[in-house]
Amino acid sequence: MKKLALILVSLLFATSAMASVSLKNEDSRQHQLLLKTSDTCFSGTHTSINGHTTSNVDPGWACVDKKKPAVKLENGKSYVIRNGRIVEK
Repeated sequence: MKKLALILVSLLFATSAMASVSLKNEDSRQHQLLLKTSDTCFSGTHTSINGHTTSNVDPGWACVDKKKPAVKLENGKSYVIRNGRIVEK
């Protein structure tokens, strides 16, 4: 039973670690990101990404500098911020 529980916990962590999106900021300046589960740019998880860096974020919707339109970030895909907008790589 302990072995089964350990395997299930390991699978849970492996699955959650794979659920991410690569987001690269190609701009020279830092951008504020609003990450959420819907396409509004009103509330959600606030974070930032420095210029010329790459970060892994959770799949969902993202707004750059609290501006619409929100962009849907899909699991396993890569995106870039270019001129203040998110585009698929």
